[in-house]
Amino acid sequence: MISALKSLTRRPATDPANEEIVRRCAENELLKAVIEAVPVAVAVYDRDDRLVQYNTAYVGFYKDVLPHLKQPVFYSDLVRRNLQHVGFKGDLEAEVAKRVALQREGDGKPVERTYADGSCRLISKSRIVGGAIAGFAQDITALKLREAQLDASKAELALIATTIVPNAVAEFGGVAQELAGAGDKGRELVGKSSEQAVAT
Repeated sequence: MISALKSLTRRPATDPANEEIVRRCAENELLKAVIEAVPVAVAVYDRDDRLVQYNTAYVGFYKDVLPHLKQPVFYSDLVRRNLQHVGFKGDLEAEVAKRVALQREGDGKPVERTYADGSCRLISKSRIVGGAIAGFAQDITALKLREAQLDASKAELALIATTIVPNAVAEFGGVAQELAGAGDKGRELVGKSSEQAVAT
């Protein structure tokens, strides 16, 4: 971009090449604005895994790491530094190699990744023109927490359905049998109890 601007200043204003440079600069600024407007983290890495475009949301995901990396930022360096930052336990270089290989696939399949701080992100990476990779990440921590709460509620309802309700039915049945054994008066009371149960 800087070299294009320098070239622009050395050419006559009417030079058609100037118009092309201006057009490309405008397109580049438009692309930056679009990436920034996307409500999820966006990053573009070139074919050599160098970070070439990203938005504020992406910086937010790596705010404790990204500012400390030398330029140009390589994906492997970012992954390595971030894993160290979160206290990754295991073979660091093997994990870095695995993540780099996954990025290079760029198959677009969404992957859920849970981090040491408990946050969860939905990540997808797609190969684009020139062998570059466009990555998208969305924080889905709140969604996963709601899912966990829903699962806990379902488990609680299942427990009620399998223990409390059958016990109540069995208890009611036992009382009914006792009353039935008490003769006509007991059968009359059982009938009233059944009618009341149906009414409720």
